[in-house]
Amino acid sequence: MGSLAVKQAHALATLLVLTALFAVTPVAADYLDGLAAWRAGDYEEALRHWEPLAASGDPDSSYRIGRMYYQGLGKDQDYAEAARWYQAAVDGGHARAMNDLAVLYENGRGVEIDPEKAFQLYREAAVAGRPVARFNLARLYDQGLGVQADPAQAMRWYSRAAEGGHAGAQLELARFHELGRGGSRNPQKAAKWYRKAARQESVPAMSRIGYLYDKGIGVKPSMEKATEWYQKAAAGGDPAARRNLGSMYAQGIGVYRDLDLARKYFLEAGDVEVDPDHLRDDVARNGLKPDVEPEQIVEPEPIVEPLPVVEPKPEPKPEPIVEPETVESDPEAMYALGRRHATGRGGVQDDDRAVDAFRQAAEAGHVAAAYDLAFMYLRGRVRIEDRSSSPRAHAWVWFTRCADAGFGDAATWRDKIEGELNRKEKAEADQLLLSIPWRSPGSS
Repeated sequence: MGSLAVKQAHALATLLVLTALFAVTPVAADYLDGLAAWRAGDYEEALRHWEPLAASGDPDSSYRIGRMYYQGLGKDQDYAEAARWYQAAVDGGHARAMNDLAVLYENGRGVEIDPEKAFQLYREAAVAGRPVARFNLARLYDQGLGVQADPAQAMRWYSRAAEGGHAGAQLELARFHELGRGGSRNPQKAAKWYRKAARQESVPAMSRIGYLYDKGIGVKPSMEKATEWYQKAAAGGDPAARRNLGSMYAQGIGVYRDLDLARKYFLEAGDVEVDPDHLRDDVARNGLKPDVEPEQIVEPEPIVEPLPVVEPKPEPKPEPIVEPETVESDPEAMYALGRRHATGRGGVQDDDRAVDAFRQAAEAGHVAAAYDLAFMYLRGRVRIEDRSSSPRAHAWVWFTRCADAGFGDAATWRDKIEGELNRKEKAEADQLLLSIPWRSPGSS
């Protein structure tokens, strides 16, 4: 055979191999057609493709039919039938079916409850690489269900599931690191995994990372970040986050003091007997409620069905902000105006107008306005024309005025900022203290 004929023979052989590798078999084509119909909501058409394949031993089709029985899609919901089809898929080595059949054995749906059988199936699926199965296996080791409790093994499998992107595992792994379960305590790793879970919309993780920023545990303390995560968790319904926000707004720590918001958050947290008007001084003396260990939460079932879409309610049209005629006659109204501009409640949020209103009320002797103005400077929300001027120096001046009036925790903030001022800032602060007008509370 000549060299040309040899080359042609090699080329033909290569083409045949590639054709075999990339060709879609009739079985695969039917399965994909069924999957397309299922995704389009045509369950009858999906079954028409899958049932013959499942009868011939195709594990993917058996698993899909099991899911349809489990969810009641195209079939009446029937856990026993779901278990039968899942078992057929498991016999074909289907890892997702192993996990979902384990769920049925763990909860006794369609089969006799059998924690040991659930453990075996979760383990097989976990070894096959399924993150949700790794999470479920870790949970059984954690709780001692179907196997002897073993925190070290639980942490190992939570870690593998967390690295695979499972939000529930990331939350539990963070708790293990924070509390020192399965190993030594590691606040930095706890913060890392809480943050990852929070970014996947885990509400308990949002609440916990807010607490870590609040207390400076494993992260650099930041009231701004604490407030941000608390608010996200509170919007998700977390009572601990709502309670902490209520305390913060009641005493004006890291946020504007707002007793209406404090009352709102306490009521949402279920603390109906808390009176923010009396709480502020009590909390200022005793600090926020201790929250050493995270509350135990109930994890959702491993198979999560899609939730119905909830249409957002239209926002009410904001009432127009009415400017007070003169600050001299009504500094309280000017202070209220500043708060509305600062928070955007009842109108458009506007830092410049908030600062102007707070300053006018503060210079007229309104201590709460001076306190909020100090926070505006501290949070970088005041536009200062002179770039050489220090916002911290301005904040120190207004906290000093409030501290002299015995207002809340202003003395704490004054001392904290004073310890951070450099020589130039201290000189500017002393000069500002003499030059900024101030009518002492109670003076005529």
